[in-house]
Parts: sequence; structure tokens; C-alpha cells
Amino acid sequence: MGSHIKNTVRDEGVLRKRVANLFSKLAKNVRSARRMGDAVCGGQLALGLYEDTLCSNRLEISTPSNNLGEFLDLISCTVPEGDLYLFGGVLRDLALFGEKGFSSDIDIVVDGDWDLIYPKLIKLGAIKNKFGGFRLMRDDIPIDIWLAKETWAVKNNLVAYRGIASLLDTTVLNWDAILMNWRTKSFLYKQEYFSELNRGYMDVVLERNPNPLGMLVRILRHVILKDAKTISYQVLKYVYRSVNAYTYEEIVEAEYSSYGNSHIHMHMYDMFRTQSFSINECVNADGICLSRAKQLSRPLI
Repeated sequence: MGSHIKNTVRDEGVLRKRVANLFSKLAKNVRSARRMGDAVCGGQLALGLYEDTLCSNRLEISTPSNNLGEFLDLISCTVPEGDLYLFGGVLRDLALFGEKGFSSDIDIVVDGDWDLIYPKLIKLGAIKNKFGGFRLMRDDIPIDIWLAKETWAVKNNLVAYRGIASLLDTTVLNWDAILMNWRTKSFLYKQEYFSELNRGYMDVVLERNPNPLGMLVRILRHVILKDAKTISYQVLKYVYRSVNAYTYEEIVEAEYSSYGNSHIHMHMYDMFRTQSFSINECVNADGICLSRAKQLSRPLI
């Protein structure tokens, strides 16, 4: 986030191509580490076309390669009556910046029989994370995989689960509210998703989340690094309450821990903490004007 040129997609067709390009690159990296004669699941790589024969081949593999696409195929084939979805951050980063902008872990949600998947994850060395999902590595990328109806917001009765689309109401930010069905390569999102992404309009979907400090850091970086052009009044109130819950030192420490660098300056922290700007001057049809925030995001000389 912020280290790449913003190149926002305008529709799901372009985003689908970016997902395919990312997985194609990852698959190529794995193939280059294999001997020339190695077979890849009958010569196919699951980058976009999903065939019934793929599952029959995949289920014969007790331990899939390090390739992320092959792993997702294996899990998808394990729940033939359900579906597997990419969720949130990976799609957001690809939509905003393209393949070169992807730098996060990957969240996967399963809408299907978890009892079929659980033994497979354990066999593959997955470790239960503190929020109830499982984590493992593929292509040197951390993968978190969850049962959809057991995600944090649903489990804590903040959002009622009425099907996979309910997860669009569980993200903190509107930019994360998107799912991609791994089997069909179709997307689920709200009507205004791509419009808001292209306008740089940031809004809060659900304030409660299991990592409030991490979310505060991400919002501030979106503002400072100019991914966000306008923020809603809900975001402004959220940041105001959040910065008053943490010291500046705690925020910077969390930023370094997640990103390895720091862009959040003390004057930005103080501005949001004290609301030292005029709301009346900044309100417009799209949300809150960020000119004052961006001015204060740069170090004073």
C-alpha cells in the first residue's frame, strides 16, 4: 500500500485478469524450481478455467506442491457441494495497484462442509490462529482460511449470516468488501464498490473488529499515502475515537510491525486526536475533504 503507483480497475473483468496474472506468476515461480519433466496435475494449472477432471486429479494428491493455486484447488475439490472464496485484502490490493501492489497475506473463506476441510488442513500443517481460522504458507505467502459462518463478526453476533454475501457487511472498510469465488471466478460486491474505489472514497462498513489498532494504522496510511481522496464522516469519527485510545508510540510501533516503515507523523496524530481542523470547511458531497489532512501528513521543516 502506497509504495506502488495507483492503477485502479474500473470493473470486475480487469480485476479477474489481475488475479489470474498474480496466480500465473506464482505458478511460474514454482515451476521454475521443478525439474523440466515434472507434471503439474495432468499438465493443468488452475488459473482461471475450472474443469471436473481437475478435481479427480487433485484428490489423488496427498500433499500438494507449494503452489498456491494448486492448494486452493485441493481445498475447493474437498468441498464439492460448497465454495471457496478469496476475500478482502488481496482483491483490494490488486484492484488498487495491480499485481506489483500485492503485499498482504491472503484470506480465504469457505462456504461448505468444514468437517471435510479441517482434517486436510491439519494434515497440511495448518496452525489454528487466535481468531478461530487456520494459517499456513503457500508460495511463501501467509494464508488464513476460515469457515464463512464462523468469521469474527458473525461469530460475535455483529452480522447475521444469511449466506456468503453477508461477509460484505463484516469488513471495517468499504474497499475490503469484495469476494471472488475460486471455482467460478465470479465476484460478489456491492453496486457502488468499483465507483467508490476509483473515486478514492473511503467509508466504514463495520467499526467493531478484532484488531482495532491495526485497522487504525491502515486507515491513517491510506490517508497519508494518498490512496484515499475523500473519507466519510463515519471514518472521521472512527479515527478520532481510535487515536484517542492509543498513544502515538503504540501506533508507530504497530505500523513498523506490519509494514516495516513508518509514515504516520506526530502532527497527523495530533490533528485527528484534537480535531484541529474545520469540519464545516471540509464537508462536501463525497465525504470529508482531505487537503488539510494531507498537508499535515508531511513532516514540518
